[in-house]
This record gives sequence, structure tokens and C-alpha cells, in this order.
Amino acid sequence: MAMTIRKSAMTRLGTALTCLALVAGCGNDPQNQNTGLDLIQELVANLSSEPPAPPSPQIISQALAETEGPLELFQREDNQRWGLMLKLEENRGYETFGTAFRQTATMRNGLLTATRGFGGDLMSVDISEVAPLISGRKPGQGTRIVRFLGDEDKTTELRFQCSVTVGQSVAVTSGALDVMARQVTETCQGDGREITNNYLVDSNGRSVSAKQWVTPLNGYFLTQTLRQ
Repeated sequence: MAMTIRKSAMTRLGTALTCLALVAGCGNDPQNQNTGLDLIQELVANLSSEPPAPPSPQIISQALAETEGPLELFQREDNQRWGLMLKLEENRGYETFGTAFRQTATMRNGLLTATRGFGGDLMSVDISEVAPLISGRKPGQGTRIVRFLGDEDKTTELRFQCSVTVGQSVAVTSGALDVMARQVTETCQGDGREITNNYLVDSNGRSVSAKQWVTPLNGYFLTQTLRQ
């Protein structure tokens, strides 16, 4: 099946990247002002700050106003660095989101399945046993297989045995999102590691807010849906 490309998202990110490469020309020509560029530049300043500041409501509001389509907020738990990701494409239920810095994350129903551009990336994951439990908001057991880029750029595989439990319903309000979701916890052990993923799953089976373990180098990512 061919990919469904969101051209508006690609165009918006492409424009921002072009302006970043030619920042003097984009910033000094009053006939070529791009308020989207201001947003990207503020994100650049944030990514270089120590410690990084959380995204302000003003940045989130501006991002929602100046983009179209699904929008996600990604944040690394270890250093709190964050980025806004627009949906770029979809292929058989797998959605790929991207930043203006050419980093991408692929998700299925809000569950991370791959990353690129972060270093030590998640190359692929087999969640065929646990994903139906998480999306279905049902308790149970399953296997999670994580394949990531390790030493000397070689792909390493980790296999986990996981237990999925379900908690209470909570309201989730972020950006343009306002839904009820159920707490779902996935606890996994294997290869001498223990990881715990926390999800808030809506009635459609999508995780709209989560803390997900990615790879040994990247640790946990916090993901938050701002617009579906």
C-alpha cells in the first residue's frame, strides 16, 4: 500500500528548514517573513539552553495555529529536551512524525515503533503481543522485542516478557486535545533490565499521553498528543 503523504506538513517543515539554512535572508526581508520560522528559532534556542525550559503555552498555541494535521510533543526524560513533531506520512496504520531537525519517530496507535536521528535509535520493535492489550485496555501478558542501534552501528536485540495492567479513567487536556482516557501500565523484564511504560489510552485505542522506554542510550521518551 502506498504511503499517504501530508504535503502541508512536509511543506511547512521544508520552509522552516530552508529558512534555518538561510536565516539572514529569511529574517531580514520584510516581504518574506515567516512566523513559523520564529517558532522554529525559539525551539533552537530551547534545545541549546541549560537546563532546557519546558514548552510554553504560547509556543504550543502558535504551533497549533500555524500547522495542520496531527501534532505531537516529544520530550526526553533524562535531560528534558523536547521537540514538536508534525505527522509527515502514514503507512498501514504506522504514523511517522518529524521535527524541523530531521528527527523522526514512528508510532502505531501512539506506541513508539521506530526512531531516526536521535543516536542509538530504535530500529524496530515487535509489540504484536502487547499492543492489542494496551490499545484494548485489557490486562494480560506478552513479549516485547526491541531492536536498536548499538556499538559500531550494529543492531542489537533485547527481548522482554511484559505484564499489562489497567487503571482508572482520567481526563486528558493538552493543546487541542480534550478526551477521557484509561491508565495502562506495561511492566517488562528481560536481559537483566526492567522497564515500565505508562500510557493514557482513549476510547479509540490510541495512547494520547505516555512515558515509553526507547533504547538504552535514549532512555524514556514522554509523548503527548496536542492535536489528532
